[in-house]
Amino acid sequence: SAHEGTSPASQSAGGLSELAAPILQPTPLALLPHAELFATLGAVTGITWVHPTHLLVAAANGLAQIAVDAGDGLTVAASTTLTAAANPASRSTTTSVAAVAGSPHDPAAALAAWGRDVVVWDVRERAAGAGEGGAVMRDAHVFGVSDVGWNPNRRFEVASVGEDGCLCVWDVRRTEMPMIAVVAHEVPHAACRVAYNPFHDRLILTSGTDGVVRLWDLERARPEPDRAGKGGGGGVGDVLSPGRGGRGGGLREPMCAFPHHDDSVYGLAWSGADEFAFASVSYDGRLVVNALPKSVKDEVLLS
Repeated sequence: SAHEGTSPASQSAGGLSELAAPILQPTPLALLPHAELFATLGAVTGITWVHPTHLLVAAANGLAQIAVDAGDGLTVAASTTLTAAANPASRSTTTSVAAVAGSPHDPAAALAAWGRDVVVWDVRERAAGAGEGGAVMRDAHVFGVSDVGWNPNRRFEVASVGEDGCLCVWDVRRTEMPMIAVVAHEVPHAACRVAYNPFHDRLILTSGTDGVVRLWDLERARPEPDRAGKGGGGGVGDVLSPGRGGRGGGLREPMCAFPHHDDSVYGLAWSGADEFAFASVSYDGRLVVNALPKSVKDEVLLS
């Protein structure tokens, strides 16, 4: 039976094959050959605009910052690369940058999931060859950071998920421990993606290798947890110590869960038009569009 307020893809009579519109294939405005920049960086894992004229590319062996000249068409004006060995902001032994996200508050700032660290990147400092990339949440996740995201309304709040299955919410001004740390996806499963709701920043989605998308309400977080664990263990909803002997606020349980995938969920996106709708996509190619249950909508709108 279908869950309240949801629209799983398996219930739809149609599909992408029914779309009759022709697929456009426009000519690229700028092309950068792989050999020129990414030969030393390996496989690309993500890309984001940071400054109006800069791109930040995440890759298996580091980051690439690309300056784009928009004068007479888009052309690559300059590029720089940074590997883990040359990054003084990170002590992580893992070189891979799993994800990168531009800041909705500062056009020159970005957030990177670099090995086990969460790094706040300042394009202006890095372009000038100075600084250490801003704030660093060291050893944010035991086995590595999978994804990062900015709170759309609070410039100093960011979130991360990791291969330890945890969701962490951070204040970048206080990087020693997260404000919130909770098991979002139970070990041995990893958490793959995190996404703040663009309209209601108290709502945040996580997805994992367990094929489940979970909705969390950050308003339910308390400054002190009922119980504390260690490392990356425990069941879904268990509150964890941040891993350095400290304590962080926690969530009791997710608002709801969407178990509509049979494989790891590697993509999450909130709707830009409907504040309570989102899409998820899994490794096997299944795309699911969901709407939050009425009970959740009422709680958010009336509280």
